Amino acid sequence: MTSPRTRACLLISGFLAALTSPVALANPSQYQEPAEGVEKDRTEPAFLSSSRAPSLEKEALQSLLAIENARDASHPFLKEALESSSARVVRQAALVLGRIGEASSEPLLVAALNHADAGVRQSAAFSLGLLGSGTPTARTAFLNALAVEADARVRQALWVGLGRVATRDDFAQLSEAFIATRGREKAGAAEGLVQLWQRERTGWGPQDVLFGAAVDAALSIDDETGLVNEAAAVLLARFRGDRSLGQLQPLVSVVKEGHNAVARMLAVRSLGGIKAPETVEVLTSLFANSTKAGGALPPPLRVEVALAAGRQEWSPALEILFEALLGDRNARVGVQTLESLATFGAKAARLAAGVAQIVEEPSRTLQEQKLGLRALVSLDPIRAKSLAAPYLEKISAAADLGLEALSARDRALGLESLAVDAKLGAADATALAAEAAQKTMGLLLSSDVTLRAHAAENLALFPADVLAATPRLTEFIAQGLRSHDFRVTCHLAEVIGVVASEPTAAGIARLQALTGDVVAAWEFYRAPGESDGRLCLLGAMESLGSLADVEKAPLIARAKEALTDPVAQVAMQAAESYEALTGSQPETEPTAQTKAQVATPSAREVADAVSSTVVLTTTRGEVHMRMLSIAPLTAVNIVRLARKGFYDGLTFHRVIPNFVSQGGDPRGDGWGGPGFLMRDEVSMVSHAAGTVGIATSGKDTGGSQFFVNETHNFHLNGVYTVFARVTRGLSVVRKLTEGDIILHAKVVP
Repeated sequence: MTSPRTRACLLISGFLAALTSPVALANPSQYQEPAEGVEKDRTEPAFLSSSRAPSLEKEALQSLLAIENARDASHPFLKEALESSSARVVRQAALVLGRIGEASSEPLLVAALNHADAGVRQSAAFSLGLLGSGTPTARTAFLNALAVEADARVRQALWVGLGRVATRDDFAQLSEAFIATRGREKAGAAEGLVQLWQRERTGWGPQDVLFGAAVDAALSIDDETGLVNEAAAVLLARFRGDRSLGQLQPLVSVVKEGHNAVARMLAVRSLGGIKAPETVEVLTSLFANSTKAGGALPPPLRVEVALAAGRQEWSPALEILFEALLGDRNARVGVQTLESLATFGAKAARLAAGVAQIVEEPSRTLQEQKLGLRALVSLDPIRAKSLAAPYLEKISAAADLGLEALSARDRALGLESLAVDAKLGAADATALAAEAAQKTMGLLLSSDVTLRAHAAENLALFPADVLAATPRLTEFIAQGLRSHDFRVTCHLAEVIGVVASEPTAAGIARLQALTGDVVAAWEFYRAPGESDGRLCLLGAMESLGSLADVEKAPLIARAKEALTDPVAQVAMQAAESYEALTGSQPETEPTAQTKAQVATPSAREVADAVSSTVVLTTTRGEVHMRMLSIAPLTAVNIVRLARKGFYDGLTFHRVIPNFVSQGGDPRGDGWGGPGFLMRDEVSMVSHAAGTVGIATSGKDTGGSQFFVNETHNFHLNGVYTVFARVTRGLSVVRKLTEGDIILHAKVVP
C-alpha cells in the first residue's frame, strides 16, 4: 500500500493547480437542529462541513487527514497545501499543524494570519494558540493581527489564541477588549482571560470594572444565541480578581433575571467565591424559595447552591443550609451536597445522622450512598465504620468467588467500604494501622481483579512508616505485580513511591528486593497496548533508584529502551526517569509524537461516520449524539465501536453534576479502553452544553471513553476533542448518576 507521504507527493503536481474555485458554504441541512434547549453550534467554522468540494479538493483533504494521523509536521505536502488556491485546503492544513503541535510550525502559522481568506486566518489563529509556546514571536503576531483584523470570527480566535500564550502584561488588553467589544469578539476575549487565569491564578487584585462588565454581558438581552451570556458567566465563575460583598447582588440579579440557563447556573457558582455570612444568607434564600410552589431554582441551580455552600466558612447558618440541602430528594443535589459537606470534616459532625440516613435508604442512588459513606469518614468515623461493617463482610466472603456473586449495590458499597476501612486504619496512630495495612495487602491475592485494584489503591493511603514495617510488604507487592493488571501495577508503583519518599532501614530492605519483580513486570508491559503499565513502572523504577544500594543497571536499561517508545507520554517519562537514575540527560531524544495506532479511514467511511447519529439507550432514557465533521477520525472510531456493540452494558462511571457525565469504559473504573489510542482532534468547536468530548490522560491518548458537557466548559477548549453534539436527550443526561447503564448503542443515518 502506498504510504500517506508518497501518495500526497504524487497528488501535488496533479491537483493543486486545479483547485481554483472558492470554497462552498456548508449545507445548512447537514446537521439536525438542537432540541431541548441545546444551543445551536456557534463556533464550528462553516468551511469544515462543506459537502460540495470538488473531487480533487477532497483528495487533498484526505491526504491531509493521513498526514495528521501520522503526526508528520515535516511532510512536504503541508507547505504545498498552505499555498493552495483552495481556501478550504489551506484552512485544513493550518488546523493540522495546530493539532500536530510542533513548535517548528510557528512561522507557517504566523504567515497564514495574513492570508486573504478570513477562514484561513481564523484557523491559523486557533492553531498558533495551540502551540502554546508563549514566545515573543507568537504574542507579537497576535497583537499585530488584532491591530488590523476586521472579521469578527477571526478576532474572536485571535483573542482566544492570545490568551493561550499571554503573560500578565497582556491582561489589560484582554480585559479592555472584553469590556469594549460585543458579540463574538467579547466572547473571544472572555475565553482568552479564562485561558490566562488558568496559568496565573493569583495576585490580580480588584477588578471591579471587569466584573461589572461581565455581569452586564451575562444579562444582555440582545444576545440571541447565548454566546456572550455564557462566555461572560464562565468568566464570572472563574473570576480571579478580588471578591467582595459588593458583587453579591449583581450576581443574584443574573440568577433571578438572566434569560440564559447556563449563565444563571454559573452565576450561582460564582457566589461561592465570596466567603462571607452574607453569601450564606443569599444561598439560603435562593434554596428556600426553590422549595416553594413555583420556586425559581431548577435542580441544576440547586446543585450550584450546594457547590457554593461548600466554599464557605462553617457556621450555624451554614449548618442550617446543609440540613435543608440533605433533605432535597433530587439525586444530583444530594451528590453535590455530600461532596461539599465532606470538606468540613468534624465541624459538620452534627449532620452525620442525616448523612447516615442517606447511606441506609435503599431508594437513594448508589452514587449518593457511596459519597455518604465517604463523607462520614471525616464527619463521624465511628458511624462510618459501623455502616461499612456489613458490606465488608460481604466483600470478604466474595474475595475468592469473585465480586460477580454480589448485587451491584453490595459490590459498589463494599468497595467503598474497603476504602473507608483503609482510610480509618491509616489514620490510626496505634498498632491497628499496621493490622489494617496487612489486611488490605491480603486482598492483593484475591482472584478478583477489581478487588485487587481497589486494594492496591487503598494501600497507597497508608503512611510510609506503616507500610515499611509490614513484614510481608515485598511478598504482597510482588504478587500484585504478577497479576499483570495495569491499574494494580500503577497503584503499587505509587505505594513504592510512598515508601521510598521516607526511607527507613526496613523500607529500603523491602524495596531492594522488588527490583527484579519490577523488571519482570516490564517484560509483560512491553506489549503495544500496555503503555499505561510502562508509564507507571518507570515511576516505580525512579523511586527504587533513589534508594541506596539498589542495583540501577537494569532500571537504567529499561528507561533507555523506553526513550523510543511509540507512545510519547511514555518516552517523555523515560527521559525524566533516565536523568533521575543516571544524573545526566539521555543522548537519545525521546519520541515526540505518539505513533498512530489506527489506520487512516477511507473517505467513504469518513463520510458515513460524520453523517451518522449514535443513539444511546440508557436506564434514564435515550441520548442522540450527532457526529461532527470537524473530528472525522474520532467519529469513525466511535461509530465502529457502537456498531460492534462495544458500548452495550457499559456504565456512566463518572458523573459530576453540572460539569460532565462520562461513560464508555469497559472496566467501569475510569481505567479502561478499547485496546488502542485515538488521535486528538481539537477544534474551534467550544465545549458548550450538549457537546460530546473524548476523555484522555494526555495528548493522543483517547479511546472509547466519552463525556457529555453539561455546561459551557471553556477550560476544556483546545485540550479535548469535541466529536458530537447531543441533539436529543440532554435532559436525560442531566438526570444521570454514577452506575447508570448504556443498555444499547445503535448507529442511525
